[in-house]
Amino acid sequence: EPWEDEVFRVIIEYNNVPIGYGQIYKMYDELYTDYHYPKTDEIVYGMDQFIGEPNYWSKGIGTRYIKLIFEFLKKERNANAVILDPHKNNPRAIRAYQKSGFRIIEDLPEHELHE
Repeated sequence: EPWEDEVFRVIIEYNNVPIGYGQIYKMYDELYTDYHYPKTDEIVYGMDQFIGEPNYWSKGIGTRYIKLIFEFLKKERNANAVILDPHKNNPRAIRAYQKSGFRIIEDLPEHELHE
């Protein structure tokens, strides 16, 4: 069940080869605090993903995946906003997010050790 525990989990595939993992989840009170994001009546989701196979990095796959998930959340879940927290020393991921329409709102140094 992909929405088990209110988290939607996926294996990212490219040409039928599993290359990564993704998850999306509706924001809840503790996450609003952790992300320093103001709690409103908006529908807000968080997302995490990685492409673990280096041979598939820098090929636009991550950007395409992010855009697909973002469109899914807008259309199917009526999301008003999506939040993510890449490591600031991961320029490849940050570039993919920015190409997908995300922008940096705040630096969260306490999240740098979350992996």
